[in-house]
Order: sequence, then structure tokens, then C-alpha cells
Amino acid sequence: MEIPRIVSAVTGTFRYQVLVKELDVATPLQFLSGKVLGCECPTDHHGDLCSGKPWVSRFFIEFPHARIPRRSAPKRAVPKEVPVRAPKHHKKAGLRNALTHPELNWPGDMGKMEFETVFLDESGRGCLAGSMAVVGVIRLKTPLQHLPNLRDRVCSDIDDTWLEKLYNDYNPAGTRVPLNEIALHDSKILKEQEREHAFLQLLHCPDICFWIELIPPSIIDSRGLAKAWPEGMLRCVEHVVRLVGASQAVTRQLVDGKQNLEIQTAGITESQAVVKADSTFRLVAAASILGKVSRDRMITLQADEVKSVHPEFENIFRKHKAYWANKRHAELLEQGYVTKYHRTSFQPLKGFLASM
Repeated sequence: MEIPRIVSAVTGTFRYQVLVKELDVATPLQFLSGKVLGCECPTDHHGDLCSGKPWVSRFFIEFPHARIPRRSAPKRAVPKEVPVRAPKHHKKAGLRNALTHPELNWPGDMGKMEFETVFLDESGRGCLAGSMAVVGVIRLKTPLQHLPNLRDRVCSDIDDTWLEKLYNDYNPAGTRVPLNEIALHDSKILKEQEREHAFLQLLHCPDICFWIELIPPSIIDSRGLAKAWPEGMLRCVEHVVRLVGASQAVTRQLVDGKQNLEIQTAGITESQAVVKADSTFRLVAAASILGKVSRDRMITLQADEVKSVHPEFENIFRKHKAYWANKRHAELLEQGYVTKYHRTSFQPLKGFLASM
């Protein structure tokens, strides 16, 4: 007996439609051993069976469920559940107020540390050109009734013209922003517009006292980075302690990085350096933002001057902020194009100048 060739089978409730091609009626019944429920055969337009040509019969047969496994119905396309998206920058929503870190060994109530510690960070330490910004921040127990002038917040080495250009959006009489409403995070993680927004909020925050020290390239070259950096940090601590006055006791200083800072300011009894503190302590993050934006704004203003030395310096200063990793920057320095804002004690510029 010729075994029927099953073309297709569609499952139902214990019923199968079996499509058998070019076979007589008896063959599928003997092979499938099922109960015939009905049969459909193709007919011509008169209703007679089409004989003498290949034709297809469709048998409706009921089979024992145990002998022929039931095929599952085709799965319907279930729409994927759309996840609820977090805010665009949910990971940058700001550091928590909890001040805990495995490297920090200071005893006492960590919640009160913001009121007695100067948090320090720098920006632009490894650049080939431009100033290095060093910032110290402390939280005030009593919010400021009136925001101070810029001269009480930024180093005095900058003339008034540059000061107005750098902080032209600072308005002491403007809207004040509480510290807890500012989303603070490491400035290197934030986008430029996010840094600018947080920077403007910090300038108008009455809950903090800060000092911004901008160290020019001439001081970095003459004193060396190893001395210019801690000296700028100590000046920040001194100014913050002076601005706070006797309203609250300042006894600690915390530095972002591996290198600790000496204690030279009256009243400071403890000092500690914490690696990646700008990703842990919100006031170190605040210092990071204040320094980064101040330094970037200054070198952007200097871009208009350096284009007279070489036109490509404008893009290097304005877009790349004069960092050494820019390949074209190194090529121009090797060709002898140097501006007054470059740090001549830094490699590879120092080597290029020595070979000329």
C-alpha cells in the first residue's frame, strides 16, 4: 500500500484536516485509522467529481488524542511591554547626601561633615595651555542673606574686564537656588549644557561658600605643577575659612585625588585625600563643576587671541580646551607655533622648544 503524503495538517480540538494528494478514498483511512467525519472532493462546474486528473481530497478525521500528539496553536504576536523609561539623565540626578566612603576614616557624624570641611578639587591640571582652576567649597549652617560680589569669590589676580566676561551671567540680586535642588555630579560625566546649568545654580546658591583660584600658565611654569597645585589649594582653604569667619568651625579639608594636602591653615586639624571623591561627595562635585566651567570659559575667551598665531588654534582652544590629546595641537607645537597661554614646562612642548 502506498503511504499517503500528508501535505499539511491544521490542529483543532481533537480534529485534524488532512490534505492528501492523488490518492483514493480508502488509503488514508487505512493508514490513519481514524473516524471519518466528512470528506470534500473537488468537482467541476456541474458538480461531478473531476476524474482522470490529479486532484486533492480533504478529509475531516477524528484521531485518538493519545496516538497523534496535538500541535499547539500558532502563537500570537504578543506586543512587547514598553518599559517605563527613567528621566533622560537619571544616572546624573545628583549625589546623595549620605557621605560615606571606604577610604574615609574620620569618626563622628558624617551628616555634619559638610559644615566643618573644605572640599577641594581642581580642573585643567594636565592641559598644554590655559590656567588651572582650583576650588574650595563648604556648606554654610546659616544661608547667606545676600550673595557676595565676585571679588569675594574669585582670585584677585584677574582684572575686572576678564572677571565680567567669565561670569557675565552672575547676578547677586537674582533668583537663589537651594543646594538640595541642584543636581551635582562629577563634571567629567556631565554634558557641557548640564555643567553650565549646574554652574549657574551654584553661583546663586546661598547654602555654600566657595573660592575659585585660577593659576595662570606663568605661575605653573615658574613654580612647577608640584608646587603650584598645593599652593592654590591652600589659598582656597584660607579664603574659605576667612569668608566663613567665626560663624562656624572649619576643622577639616578633603582633597580629590591621591595626593594629600598639608595642613597650614589655622583651625584645620585633619586632612585627607580620597580618590574619585568628585563621584562620592556632592560638595567635591560642586568644586569640580565650578572649576571646570571657569577654566573652560577662560580658555574659550582666549581662543579669539590665539588665532593670530595660527588659525587652527581657535578651534583647539574653543572646542578641545587645549588638552594635549589633540593630535593637531601637538603637530602645531612641533612646528613652532606657541602662544603666551601655553605651558612651556610641559611635555611635549618642552622637548619641542629644546630641539629648536
